[in-house]
Amino acid sequence: MKLPTALRSLALLLATTLPVYGTLVVQLSFDELVQQSEVVAHGRVVSSRVAWDADRSSLWTHYEIQIEESLKGELESLVSIQEPGGELDGVVSDVAGTPRYAVGEEVVVFAARAGAVLRTCGWGQGRYVVTRSATGTAAVARDLRGIQLVTSRRSSRQCPERRRGIP
Repeated sequence: MKLPTALRSLALLLATTLPVYGTLVVQLSFDELVQQSEVVAHGRVVSSRVAWDADRSSLWTHYEIQIEESLKGELESLVSIQEPGGELDGVVSDVAGTPRYAVGEEVVVFAARAGAVLRTCGWGQGRYVVTRSATGTAAVARDLRGIQLVTSRRSSRQCPERRRGIP
């Protein structure tokens, strides 16, 4: 009789302690997202390519966005956003929660500099996909799959996030 109880207890323990997969990201209010973004723009994704970094240790996906309207920051008509991960030369690098853009997609993007490149601010928090109804009414939504938003007691949240291996 004790064995089934022990097995049930073990099963319950395992079920409640299994790891949660995803990236922990400090939750940003909309005002923080705007404030910490160097660039806020509405546009359309026109290209996507994957490349190795300079020392061939990490894959990065480079997205080109044709800007329709700059909402913050001085922008050229074409902006490049770089995100970690991608697939190239038979190698797949997938960073949970990394924003992914699709060619042809209409977006509003909040981005900040990470060194010499622009990255989406707040991971998926800074990428809004624009959809249009049959009548042309626009709606925006963001995709937060792969990230878990956490609150921070620290008052100086910064964007983009700097993590080991991700500039």
